[in-house]
Amino acid sequence: MYNSEELIIRPEYQRLFRWSTAKQSQFIESLLLEMPIPAIFVIESEEGKWELIDGLQRLSTYLDFRGELDAPELDPPIRKGEKLQLKDCDIVKELNGVTYDNLPTAIQIRLKRYLLRVQTVQKETDSRFRYYMFKCLNTGGDTLSDQEVRNCTIRLLSNDFNGFITDLSRDASFCECIEPLSDESRRKMGAVELVLRFFAFKNNFSEFRHDVSDFMTDFMERVSDPTHEEYLPFSYEMERTIFENTFKFLQMTLGSDTCER
Repeated sequence: MYNSEELIIRPEYQRLFRWSTAKQSQFIESLLLEMPIPAIFVIESEEGKWELIDGLQRLSTYLDFRGELDAPELDPPIRKGEKLQLKDCDIVKELNGVTYDNLPTAIQIRLKRYLLRVQTVQKETDSRFRYYMFKCLNTGGDTLSDQEVRNCTIRLLSNDFNGFITDLSRDASFCECIEPLSDESRRKMGAVELVLRFFAFKNNFSEFRHDVSDFMTDFMERVSDPTHEEYLPFSYEMERTIFENTFKFLQMTLGSDTCER
């Protein structure tokens, strides 16, 4: 299904794949031992295709082991054709150093036939329900930053605002102003979160109380969802101009010292 594009893993999901080689190996080991694993969740599109909304780490690990995963945006990148080599398997230690090609044919077939439960959200399901379900599934873990969860979930309502702030996070003047931002923060979408923070405080500061993360999530929901009972209209053209002019001024006056101020 993945190869025929009937199972879609979006790029904004794909870059969140970050299981270590050891954790991937132990997952493959559990499949080979036919241990039960939790269901994955997918959304059915209008064409009947499935879009993955929960289970990225598990499916990407399986695809990586089979040599089918193509994720050039990762660090280090994973290219289609490269196969995961198992390490740190702690139950069947003989699996360490093994790739899919080294497995006996009978075990390869067993792995291919492993039964995986799939929970499908039908295409007729309300978009707000899909959004809050994904938000619930992906909140509370420590693998994703708050902005990574926002980036994935908000597109279930609308991708307009999400695409807008992602685009502005690449603005040249803004990038120079946030130059001291760490690589780890950038990898976890820290630059996009700073753009969101700019607009949330600019347009909704009166409602800020204590938790910055919840405040920004609430703002993003209200801007992205016209059916929200507290919907906030957002003028993209005007807001882009304000953002670009603000960071042109900051870049000329403070440059990379902006973060320190």
